Amino acid sequence: MGLIRCHLQYAIVRTPSSKFYGGAGKISVWKPYVERDSEFSLAQMWVVSGLGDTTETLEVGWHRNEPRLFIFWTADSYKKTGCYNLNCDAFKHTSGYVTPGASLLDYSKVGGQLITLDIEIAKEERTKHWWLKINNEVVGYWPGNLFKWLDDGAQTVEWGGEITNDVRQTKSHTSTEMGSGLFPSDGIGKSAFAHTLKVIKTPNGPFKDPPKVNAYKTNVKCYDLVRNRYGFPYVGVNFFFGGKGRTQGGCL
Repeated sequence: MGLIRCHLQYAIVRTPSSKFYGGAGKISVWKPYVERDSEFSLAQMWVVSGLGDTTETLEVGWHRNEPRLFIFWTADSYKKTGCYNLNCDAFKHTSGYVTPGASLLDYSKVGGQLITLDIEIAKEERTKHWWLKINNEVVGYWPGNLFKWLDDGAQTVEWGGEITNDVRQTKSHTSTEMGSGLFPSDGIGKSAFAHTLKVIKTPNGPFKDPPKVNAYKTNVKCYDLVRNRYGFPYVGVNFFFGGKGRTQGGCL
């Protein structure tokens, strides 16, 4: 998601371009420091199709320094279409228990409890709707007629962290954190993580491990991501991510 005159920075993994009918993952929830009101810090899953100005996305995760559940969609690369949560008549909310935009009361703490957000998005072939589940609760769906490219399936699925760095007031990087505010090298119990990454490769098919994912990191001196190829202690395809933002070690 873009903000005018703000720099977007990422630490994510994404599938190679193919055909997907859904994605899933468990993403740890934290309370990162956000230096300015014009910035955000988030962790999410993207389901993406199209190119350039025709890019279409479904996005689900948590954001802000007070963690909140959010959903977002666009059908024209964030130009004129799309909205957060229930701010427009697009996403059809069906749950009486989970509401997009609501505060997340529990979040992970360094050296303490670890809380995850369990996200599933799956395309129903008969209706073309994209259904959302959060923590095993069916939350609602995006109607298929919102989209051109996603109507036929997604090209990529992505997972990870994103921040905005507002450079309008100063040329230096801010101290807005990603994830827990610690780097992947800080390890288990300290750094943010995502695990059990899944995709759907056939219409109405089951969730399976993605055959391959590639890392994309904007600036590893600010925010990094490391694949955990050993699997322990997290399940399936998983990774650590995050960072401190501005530091004396090179993120300036």
